[in-house]
Amino acid sequence: MAASNDASAHPVKYWVRTMIRRLFPITALLALLFAATPGQGADEGSDKVFEADFGAATVDVSDYPEEMRELYPLYARKCSKCHTLARSINSTYRGDEWDRYVARMSRKPNSGISPGTGDKILTFLKYHFGRADGDDG
Repeated sequence: MAASNDASAHPVKYWVRTMIRRLFPITALLALLFAATPGQGADEGSDKVFEADFGAATVDVSDYPEEMRELYPLYARKCSKCHTLARSINSTYRGDEWDRYVARMSRKPNSGISPGTGDKILTFLKYHFGRADGDDG
C-alpha cells in the first residue's frame, strides 16, 4: 500500500525510480559489452596495415657481427608479437626515433619488452639502420 501511496503522491519520482531499476541492468550489460569489444585504438597497429608491412620480412644477418647475429632472434621474436616484423625492418625511423618507439612498445600489455630487452632491441635496430645508412659501426 505504501508503494501506491508513494506513486500517487509523487508520480514523477516513482516513475524515475522505476525506470532506473529497470534500465540499470541493461545499461550495465551494454557497458560491459562495449568495453570488451576492441575498437579504435585497441592494440594500436595490430589490425592496421602499413606500406612497410609489404617489404622484406627478414634480415640477412649472416655478415653482421656476432653480437648482432645473437640479438636478431630476440628482436624478431619480440617485435613480431604485435605487428609484422616487416613493419620495423622497412621503417623510416632512424637513431633516436627508435628510443621513443621501443619505449612506447615496451608499455604495451604483454609485449614482454623489459628495459634490458628494450636496450638489446635498440642495439640491434640502431646497428641495422646504421648499416643501411652507410655507417657500419
